[in-house]
Amino acid sequence: MGSHSNFFLIEVNDYKQIREFNEFPVRLYKNDRKWCRPLDSSVNEIFDTGKNKQLKKGEIIRWILKDADGCCLGRIAAFYTEHSFSQHDIPTGGVGFFD
Repeated sequence: MGSHSNFFLIEVNDYKQIREFNEFPVRLYKNDRKWCRPLDSSVNEIFDTGKNKQLKKGEIIRWILKDADGCCLGRIAAFYTEHSFSQHDIPTGGVGFFD
C-alpha cells in the first residue's frame, strides 16, 4: 500500500467547531448557483435537545473531518430516536449533513 494522509474525525462540542460544521458547505458549494444555504439557527436547532422534540427520547451527534493540517474536509451527523428504533425489525438510526 502507498502512503496516506492522516484524517481526524472530531465530535462537534464547542462554538468554534459548530461554526466549522455550519461553514463547511459554504466552501464546498461555493460554485453551485442552485445551492441555498440554510440558516445557521435552523441547523443548530436540529441539535438542540431543548428545541428538537425528537431528541427527548433519542440522540444526535455531529462530527467534522479534518486533515493533518487542520483543514475541514467534511461533516456528518448521526441520530436515533425512539420512533426510528421502533419502526423496523432492528433498531435503526440515520445520518445527515453528509457533505
